[in-house]
Amino acid sequence: MAGLLSGLFNVTVCVALPIAIFLIILIRSKNAKTEPKVFLVGVCTYLVAQILFRQPFLALLQSIDSYRILITTNQVAHIAILAGTAAIAEEIGRYIAFRFFIKGQPAQNTPLYLGLGHGGIEALSVGVNSVILLVCSPYTLINMGADVALAGVERISTLLAQIAFSYIVFCSYQRKTYFYLILAISLHTAYNFPLILLDYGVSPFVFEIGLFLFSASLLLFTLKGVRGVQSNEKNN
Repeated sequence: MAGLLSGLFNVTVCVALPIAIFLIILIRSKNAKTEPKVFLVGVCTYLVAQILFRQPFLALLQSIDSYRILITTNQVAHIAILAGTAAIAEEIGRYIAFRFFIKGQPAQNTPLYLGLGHGGIEALSVGVNSVILLVCSPYTLINMGADVALAGVERISTLLAQIAFSYIVFCSYQRKTYFYLILAISLHTAYNFPLILLDYGVSPFVFEIGLFLFSASLLLFTLKGVRGVQSNEKNN
């Protein structure tokens, strides 16, 4: 029973929540051509970065014998490559989105909506598995434990992190410096890399709780830092 409830939790977090967020933005938006558009740009940023760039690049690497040997013999290097390529593709994609697709949008909430779109479609892509299990094989979930819900917890953590990364990259665009873009890529890589801890016996529960606390802290410190940057710009 715990597995079934956990599956429902995952569907709520990964499917219902992103859709609800978009509908709320669409309904409450004072300008229907701004906030919803930024949200959808965030969706497209993730899809383009992953499907058109990162996945083909990883497929190309898989055709190289030395790379296949490396990732099968060195798990740390494998996770580092996965973490780094995800960070580079998504953060550069985010910068391109700010630079070319949402120019002139109100600055105050633009990173928030883009981060929600980016993290929302990522959660939705994960939540599809839970929907399939609930519809096609609910008995599989019934026989599984509460650990199934950790997938939903991870999507909440990732959504918070994606919003934080969006604000950091937006600073890079606003201040016309690549420093914050490099910072976002570095933090994103560091955020993804601890997945290796699961291979060293760290409990998935402990890992996901730690990831959530890190994501929440990252977002809080990022928002505080962004306000500091904006205050300095006004004073100057």
